[in-house]
Amino acid sequence: MQDISNVHDDAIELVNDPGQLSPIMSFSPESGLFFRLLNRVNRGKDAGVPIYFKLRDSDGDLLPVGTSVAVKFETPSDEQAHIVSEVRDNIQPWLNLSIRDQQEAEYIDSVKVPLKGRALTVRDIDTAYIVVDSTAEVDWSNSELYIEGNAITESPK
Repeated sequence: MQDISNVHDDAIELVNDPGQLSPIMSFSPESGLFFRLLNRVNRGKDAGVPIYFKLRDSDGDLLPVGTSVAVKFETPSDEQAHIVSEVRDNIQPWLNLSIRDQQEAEYIDSVKVPLKGRALTVRDIDTAYIVVDSTAEVDWSNSELYIEGNAITESPK
């Protein structure tokens, strides 16, 4: 499958609430389909979903190194989304590497966010989120985010 990004048809850019773990992007497959996020790809040796990003605030500055990133998931019966990955407690690798370098086999393990299970199934009625905890708000006019397409399968229900 192609990468899911902040400009993908199945994704929605969101504005985070600084100072708390909050969504910056949601994604859900179109009706009749489901996504499966795999916790391992053919590049690198570590488990995790490769998420490539450069996130900037409204001044054009990169989000601070102390920003945390994780994956959350919500079904229609959930009162709120719950964390389904490890919480990466700083974004130093994403700050130091270009989007292109983040995708290289040599560096890909440093930008993986490990899921708590082997995979995450997102039905067309569910929503998955990329969430951050940062002191700054993401400005999508000069930010980008991609989930590695090799870590996602799309199938009919």
